[in-house]
Amino acid sequence: MKTFRLSLICFALVSFSLCFSSCSKKDSHDNDLTGQATYVLDDEANANLVASGKLVQGSVSDESVTADVGINAVSTGAWEVSTAFVDGVSFYGKGILHTTGTQKIRLHAKGTPTKSGYITLTLHGGTQFTVEVTAN
Repeated sequence: MKTFRLSLICFALVSFSLCFSSCSKKDSHDNDLTGQATYVLDDEANANLVASGKLVQGSVSDESVTADVGINAVSTGAWEVSTAFVDGVSFYGKGILHTTGTQKIRLHAKGTPTKSGYITLTLHGGTQFTVEVTAN
């Protein structure tokens, strides 16, 4: 009877230890992704970058107007990108890169366009893209 109790206690301790070890590893992995990602813009992928969706002069932009920007991620972690406002419009995005290598990040329009025509926006590093604004 004592052997059975001792075995059961040992099993419970080993199980708890494995669970605790597994949970600790998961948490430390998640913490790795909360750091700042390192990436560079992919000039080749962004050579003909154009925003998709429809912006209307005088109307607040919504989540449907996007720009998919090519990057080459050197390390995983959090990212956040925005453009300056031009004629009432900016593009903004943030997220977490879970893998390294060539990939796309999505930016969404925000603001209210003040004039119709084409707006050229610039990302850090000089990459530019255009978005069309239709007259109201």
